[in-house]
Amino acid sequence: MQRFNFISGPVETFLVNFSLRVEPARGVFEDDTGVNNIKFGCHHLNDITGQPLNSTAKEIEGEGNNYGRYGDFSATCPNGSAICGIQTRVEKFRGPFRDDAGLTDVDFSCCKF
Repeated sequence: MQRFNFISGPVETFLVNFSLRVEPARGVFEDDTGVNNIKFGCHHLNDITGQPLNSTAKEIEGEGNNYGRYGDFSATCPNGSAICGIQTRVEKFRGPFRDDAGLTDVDFSCCKF
């Protein structure tokens, strides 16, 4: 089992959007992996309280693998809010000798400060 590591954005930044690295289905007798990594967009506290967006935007990336491609970034949380919740989709067990992709999608919620 892979160990999980802690990653964070720069001091006084908040997560405001994300992009997933996903490998598409590979077909019969191939190992599907689903979601393999994630990037988050981080904005400085001043940005999310009304200052011009992206003036201090940063991007952080997880420590997943390189399989698949990153999709577009999600919509950015509205001014005055940041990511505060997560919903995941995991492929259920498909039975013996069937390929289980694991995590296949995520959605994040934004909350106002």
